[in-house]
Amino acid sequence: MVKARQKVGKRIWELDLLRALAVLGMLCFHWFYLLDFWDLKQTDLFIGRWEVFGNTIRETFFMVVGAGLVLSYQNSVKRNSSFLNYGLRTMKKGGLLLLLGGVITLWSFVFAPDQVIRFGVLSFIGTGMILLWPLVARWYLLAAFTLLILFIKQQWGSVWAHESLWAYILGFYPYYWPSLDYFPLVPWLASISLGGVLASFLFKDGARRYPFFPLPFFLKPLIWVGQQALFIYLLHIPFLVVIIWGFVKLKFY
Repeated sequence: MVKARQKVGKRIWELDLLRALAVLGMLCFHWFYLLDFWDLKQTDLFIGRWEVFGNTIRETFFMVVGAGLVLSYQNSVKRNSSFLNYGLRTMKKGGLLLLLGGVITLWSFVFAPDQVIRFGVLSFIGTGMILLWPLVARWYLLAAFTLLILFIKQQWGSVWAHESLWAYILGFYPYYWPSLDYFPLVPWLASISLGGVLASFLFKDGARRYPFFPLPFFLKPLIWVGQQALFIYLLHIPFLVVIIWGFVKLKFY
């Protein structure tokens, strides 16, 4: 067993592992998505087991984002940094993700004009970080926010439907707006805040509250994948496209 307390800034390897599994699941899901997109292999990705698989990937990744917000706050407190400084750093990271999301939106206007990415995963995570950082100091605020988002989805999702970009971002757009990537604030913000709630109980001062076994050596490659999640996300579509193109040339499809 390892000690529950760790030095400031030391990564929690199980979170990197969960992030890596979500990234690998994303690669698998998008592989079949691209095959279906080009009519190379038809797969019903949004019903049945594939839908469960896809939602598990998304929920896992977003909950890890929420856990990361709480751990970052705890480490900030341990460094005697002010809450405002923590918030500014978090908003800076969120702003960077929004910028990258905007670049991807511009890319989609050129290469997929019929399915433009107006509010994809990077834009969603960036916005979520900016909105949720004031709540991370208290687990019950995150819990209340989680319940509020779920309540709004349940009670008002079918009636608060305005044809605007804001309605689209919130998740209440009344019409189908095709997009390659879309994660509205409602209900997905609940996944990030729920991850923060769980992290508040599992971690304290940026370390585990409870003893946990050391990182097995055979999992180290997966940990690296989890640590490079953003970089992999930005490059995985061109990478998959090249591989599929090669398979088509070799007549595998």
